[in-house]
Amino acid sequence: MKEQFREKCKAVGREMADWKKLDGILAIVLLVAVDLITKYIVCGGATAGNYPLGKVICVVIPGFLQFTPTHNPGAAFSILSGKEWAQAFFIVLTSVCCVLLLLWYLATPRKSKLLRSALLLIIAGAIGNLVDRIAYGFVRDFFDFPWLANCNFADFCITGGGAVLIFYLLLWSDDAVFPLRKLVKKENKAQAATPDAPPMPESPSPDSEIQASKRYADIEVRTVEIGKAQDSEDKDG
Repeated sequence: MKEQFREKCKAVGREMADWKKLDGILAIVLLVAVDLITKYIVCGGATAGNYPLGKVICVVIPGFLQFTPTHNPGAAFSILSGKEWAQAFFIVLTSVCCVLLLLWYLATPRKSKLLRSALLLIIAGAIGNLVDRIAYGFVRDFFDFPWLANCNFADFCITGGGAVLIFYLLLWSDDAVFPLRKLVKKENKAQAATPDAPPMPESPSPDSEIQASKRYADIEVRTVEIGKAQDSEDKDG
């Protein structure tokens, strides 16, 4: 048991030391940069009313989407927004989650692309909002849909990554609750194990039939000639 645990730890260590996973770190940096840039373009800095777009509300698609810069001191849907200790709590909680998720990402094999993508999205979104909390004491939101609370690019990353992670854990991983991937593999193996039907014999073409009849005629002519030659030899003898 101890040997198996040691081997597993060594395998995880080799995965974490894989320098090729730096592409994922660069993806996180890029996503965080997109989040912070879009926040600054629409919401500006911490000063209320300092909007680079020049107005508070910018209609993008009438009746569907508009940019409304808002400051959210709480979590999603302004949870704990009125608590003095909320920012410190969110900063500590987000930092711990980012570290744990990053370690999970580094320990995940490169072949698990779906899981790695989900973790990257969640980490990038969490870091984007964490920067806001540390710098301003609130999160800058600006996407304003009629049926949805104001949000930002980081929120979309967290939501999308969370949805992919749930799908992976429930349906796609080897230890999934509803192992859809295993069922697909079993079906593919069953199809591969089924013997293929023997190929149908090809019907002879008219040309091949003509050639075969000519060969048979030649054989018969030669047989007759050989028989005559033998008869003449017998007579001479």
